[in-house]
Amino acid sequence: MNEINNPPVNPNQVNNISAIDGEKINLPELALFTTLKSVEFSNDQVTSHLAKIDESTKTVQHINKISEKATIAQNGPANYTNPSWGVNGNTIELNNGYSVSFNQGAEGMELAINDNERNQILYKNGVLIPTKSDTTVDSFNVGIPIMSDTSLVLGDGTTVTFTTAPSDTPFNPTDLSGGIAQVPKITIQRGNQSIEISNANTNNATIAPAQLNANLGNDFNYGHVLLENGGLHSWEYNGQLVKDITASHTNGQGGEINNLFARKVHFQNNVNNPNTVYAAEPYLTADDKKLLADLKINYSDTSGVGKLTAKEWTDLNKSIQSEKDSITSTSQFQYLSVNRATSNLTTSLEFASNFIKKIHDLLTKVVSFFS
Repeated sequence: MNEINNPPVNPNQVNNISAIDGEKINLPELALFTTLKSVEFSNDQVTSHLAKIDESTKTVQHINKISEKATIAQNGPANYTNPSWGVNGNTIELNNGYSVSFNQGAEGMELAINDNERNQILYKNGVLIPTKSDTTVDSFNVGIPIMSDTSLVLGDGTTVTFTTAPSDTPFNPTDLSGGIAQVPKITIQRGNQSIEISNANTNNATIAPAQLNANLGNDFNYGHVLLENGGLHSWEYNGQLVKDITASHTNGQGGEINNLFARKVHFQNNVNNPNTVYAAEPYLTADDKKLLADLKINYSDTSGVGKLTAKEWTDLNKSIQSEKDSITSTSQFQYLSVNRATSNLTTSLEFASNFIKKIHDLLTKVVSFFS
């Protein structure tokens, strides 16, 4: 007879599966144990299905963003025949769901760029503050300092350029203080349409009417170009999320810094960029490209920088719509699974609650009998 290899030390545990010792557990305990295990299993199922649905929802939302860019590229020409932007009170209405609101304060203009999902990026006291819809942020953690000429490129190609003047307090590399630039001019541009805000760093800012074919000048500098990445609350710079930018200590002490200080180090130097390739046209961001790679969607990009041609956008849009339909179909099954698991969980919880109540009532009677 062959010997059993590695026999279990605990007779109630076989091959790492725990067994119940019938001599040490009574039927009520067994019923409660079984019910609670059923509750745990059903809860795990609900959690798992909800996580998959949430992931699918985020993927579909991202696909919709890419599809919007494709539609804009195909149907939203950047060469306007008539100005389409106008100033309504303290709001500049742009195209494709974007708007710019401004308030005139004693220290200059506060400006907020908004999208139709209620995300925004606020410019205040020389710092850009990206904010996701219905959230509160710490400007120190998310703020992007305007240290030199900087442009924000929105998802539809609209470019908002902050043209700077020297800071009142030069940047101090020892303690990372100072260096926030004055912004006397803000230019909003998409194709041949533009609006200019002058004297933006004073209490006498002037918003000019929208005009076509404005000559911005050969020396117009876009500076550091930040690309909207899936919403006004998220931005990328040279393929990296701005919120993830780090920098080395400038005082020679070594180590890395992050948050606002890291971005101050990164954006302190002027960049001469008279011809940004993103102006007036939608583009694929680094996150867009990653999603397409994860979904194994092939596409053509002859520009090499995510600025697709009209045909390339058309072909890509067909592919992502097909993938979206597939994800949506799978999500429908996930919803049915959640409903089943939720129903099972509710039944198990009710059974456990009723069982515990019966035990409680029985113990109450026993205690009252001996009282």
